[in-house]
Amino acid sequence: MTSLGTTDRRSRRRTVRRARPIAGGGVGVGPALRMYCVTRYGSQVASAPHPLSLRLGRDGLSALDEIARRRGVSRAEAARQAITETAERERRRGGLAAEARRLMQDKGYVREARDVAELMETLRGPW
Repeated sequence: MTSLGTTDRRSRRRTVRRARPIAGGGVGVGPALRMYCVTRYGSQVASAPHPLSLRLGRDGLSALDEIARRRGVSRAEAARQAITETAERERRRGGLAAEARRLMQDKGYVREARDVAELMETLRGPW
């Protein structure tokens, strides 16, 4: 493992970057190079999250480019935003489904919903 280090004298912060060797020997360059950054403040160590690699295909890449262009952000930021928004949407859907199940078990609610549906049918009139 290769290490490259720099020190910021004003904050006494040391940043260490490590390049992992790739298959076939040697240290990778370009996209094969995986850089991990660790910043040390005294005894505290904060590390960057693990990188994620995806094969999107033409449609996925086109959609990602469109999101990035519309929002004025990088592809990486567009992907992060899309993942976060999708997870939130899934949480909301799960909550709505649970609420619907609870309401379907409430006999009073079901009776009232049927009454409202019948009233709406009578108000609709002949078409």
